[in-house]
Amino acid sequence: MNIKCLFGSHQWNGCKCERCEKIRDEGHNFVKVFGNSNERKCKICGDSENYIYLKNKIKEDSKPKPRNIYKCCKCGSEYDLTGVYVVTLDPCPRCGGYLDKK
Repeated sequence: MNIKCLFGSHQWNGCKCERCEKIRDEGHNFVKVFGNSNERKCKICGDSENYIYLKNKIKEDSKPKPRNIYKCCKCGSEYDLTGVYVVTLDPCPRCGGYLDKK
């Protein structure tokens, strides 16, 4: 790897660095693939448009999701109810107090 690239000074030609050949997710030059009217590939790096879409989708799915933490107003117990439909009047399983969103 080039020393300039180690410090983040890449020389980009579209999506590919000309010095170290690192590929980024912007600057692609998509062209249709001969014989397949639905597929498009980048002329510079060779990645298909579908591959890049799926790679970005996986990155989005791996981001942490917001949590639904509820706290009992009576005993102070906390519950992670992410993915559960909660009505704020639901009783605490431990003491019967009401759950409030933290």
